[in-house]
Amino acid sequence: MELLGLIGASANQSYNRWLLLDMLHRFGDMTLQELDLPLFCEEQPTSSEVQDLRAHVAQADGLVIATAEYDHAVPAILKNALEWLSVEPHVLAGKPVMIVGASLGLQGTVRAQMNLRVILDSPGIDARVMPGHEFMLAKCASAFDAHHRLTDAGTVAYLTKCHQAFTEFVQAPTAALAVS
Repeated sequence: MELLGLIGASANQSYNRWLLLDMLHRFGDMTLQELDLPLFCEEQPTSSEVQDLRAHVAQADGLVIATAEYDHAVPAILKNALEWLSVEPHVLAGKPVMIVGASLGLQGTVRAQMNLRVILDSPGIDARVMPGHEFMLAKCASAFDAHHRLTDAGTVAYLTKCHQAFTEFVQAPTAALAVS
């Protein structure tokens, strides 16, 4: 199984980038994708960066989207990427998605994750977002060591549980999920 991790933040020292790097190191079944794309405009020709992103999304068995939270919503860089992915060829339709996030605040990325779930359910995107197993890392400034690895055993155990649930979610037949 090959997962694609989308880094939904633009800072080089992003805690969400560190979270995905930790997941890559721990689980090894993921490649990471930066979201350095031109601003979305339906009338603009599709750039090679957008074509590359679409190809990577289409090839992946599932996506792990790490979102920061800015003003109770997803960052503009992530929203822009999702807008590019919402037009033909609709590579997110039916694609399994796991949402994770890290934040300096007490509530983690709860509002951004709720915002992202709404976006991923919209017409043109229609992703299959994993229910439950929401990973929201609060107070993340002290959660990583000098090598950008998570340090708290309980946090690592829960992230592992979420990753395992997502692995099962990706492998489950779509029809079986509709009945559950």
